[in-house]
Amino acid sequence: MIGPFEVVWSDGATADWMALTFEDADAVARAVRLFAETGSGGAIFAEGEYRLFVGSYIVTFLTDGDTLHVDRVRRR
Repeated sequence: MIGPFEVVWSDGATADWMALTFEDADAVARAVRLFAETGSGGAIFAEGEYRLFVGSYIVTFLTDGDTLHVDRVRRR
């Protein structure tokens, strides 16, 4: 996997993200951006999706070419 990726948020992921506190939403956005730009941040691949752990949250996403598709943001 090589960055940088264009990041596209699904409607569900956007709704999940908007329901977070400002601090948590900022941390999630920064972690997704860091991963998209550098590939760092500790995402793992499991059960057909990538999982990025950010504090108490898990961001699930897929990649397609140079696009990172954020699917959901949920509590651990």
